[in-house]
Amino acid sequence: VALHPISLLAYFAGIGFLNGDSRNEIVSQIKRDFFPTLALEVALWTPLDVSNFQFVPVRHQLLVVNCGCFIESVGLSFIKKNGFVLPGMD
Repeated sequence: VALHPISLLAYFAGIGFLNGDSRNEIVSQIKRDFFPTLALEVALWTPLDVSNFQFVPVRHQLLVVNCGCFIESVGLSFIKKNGFVLPGMD
């Protein structure tokens, strides 16, 4: 969870750069989507990690983390394309 802010900044900046977005568009998306996306990341990974290490046998823990990574990748792609605002954070 400690590295999520750094990885999200790198994600939004890197993907924006690769898509050919201007610097202003990248900064605008980071300002608009960073905190809601960070909240989503924490809401996904905190319970997933706790339950994974407490209830899942060691031989299946990697599979659970990989499923979480897949869900995270789909969510980040959706947010990058469409934007994301949590209710009440207009």
